[in-house]
Amino acid sequence: MHRLFAAFCLATAKAATLGPQLAGRLPAGPGRQYFYWLCPARSGDAAAPLLVWLNGGPGSSSMMGLFLENGPYWIAGDGSLHARNASWNNKFDVLYVDQPAGTGFSVAQEGAYARNQDDVAEAFSAFMANFYHAYPNTRSKQLWLTGESYAGKYLPAISARFVTHGIPVAGVAIGNGLTVPREMTLTVPASYYAVGILDQSQRDKAYRLALDIAAHIDAGRWSNATAARSVLFDYIDGANGPNTAPNVDSFLKYGEYDESFSAFLNSAETKRALHLPNDATWRQSSSIVHEHLYEDIMKPYAYLLEPVLAAGVPVLLYQGQLDVRDGVAATEAWLANFSSWAGTQRFLAAPRKAWKSSGIAGYYRSCGGLTHLTVNGAGHLVPHDAPSRALDMIERFVAGAFEEQC
Repeated sequence: MHRLFAAFCLATAKAATLGPQLAGRLPAGPGRQYFYWLCPARSGDAAAPLLVWLNGGPGSSSMMGLFLENGPYWIAGDGSLHARNASWNNKFDVLYVDQPAGTGFSVAQEGAYARNQDDVAEAFSAFMANFYHAYPNTRSKQLWLTGESYAGKYLPAISARFVTHGIPVAGVAIGNGLTVPREMTLTVPASYYAVGILDQSQRDKAYRLALDIAAHIDAGRWSNATAARSVLFDYIDGANGPNTAPNVDSFLKYGEYDESFSAFLNSAETKRALHLPNDATWRQSSSIVHEHLYEDIMKPYAYLLEPVLAAGVPVLLYQGQLDVRDGVAATEAWLANFSSWAGTQRFLAAPRKAWKSSGIAGYYRSCGGLTHLTVNGAGHLVPHDAPSRALDMIERFVAGAFEEQC
């Protein structure tokens, strides 16, 4: 077998119990190579479902998910590697993919960068075809597409392409997704006001800035809308002094291990184990990927979930309660206007229930294959903030345990 597909097990005291890991690069269409890291189920179940995990950005590496959120490892401040108890690969094979090309360890030739979600979906389809060819034993597994943040655009596009091309998808789970920026952005000022970060006058000014964004979107001025979004968040972040009003979940310290796992991933030893050339360089985020998708940032993609739901594929939208940018209120706003899906009104009329995991874990509504769920005590990166609840949530979703209320 080509060394790109060879198995390896990271040599640490605790990693020995985690089993072999599979990593390398595979083609994702002309001029693109995607880096992947496959973590087989710790249970050893050969029929375990395959979960794909994608981080957002655009341009954020999915190694953030692996090391900071729900993978089998976490890295301490001193660079030491440890096993994570609440790993999503306890029961599932989890495939972490750096995409679009240019993200993390993935590479792109000039002219091969994604500029929209059609490009993203086409490239990911090519990657998965090559992945299945490299690992034919995974082809029969249930495929679940998961991710967060800007993956709220990636996943609707990828799943819609898959179902319309006859590629089986068992389900889709999107965490704190930036799926419909217009409706979502209009909720932001009130959300910051509700948690006391903005006062009334600051909220009103922020709302006027949000209305400017909506006007750009309505006119199809996508780059202007993206620039105006930066103006809005710059205003909020500095409303009470420089850098004093970030997202309310910022106290959860998302970046606390960034330097440690950057050093780990860029070490010569790690790159050899991952079957990467010595000149490969990992970065948490890619400015060039962000630049090429700049006009895509404020475009809506909820409509792409309609063929997915129509095909009978269950969709989970989940948010941490502490995310006031891409959180509960923002998602509720676009769901209320999800006119492309015939089941919207029936879904909105369904009752909402609490779900429990070490107490009341949050609330959910489920109808017509769509589940909207909140996670208490979590912010933008739910698996990082509430790891046990996030694991319970994804295991229940895959098992079909969130009962429909209609």
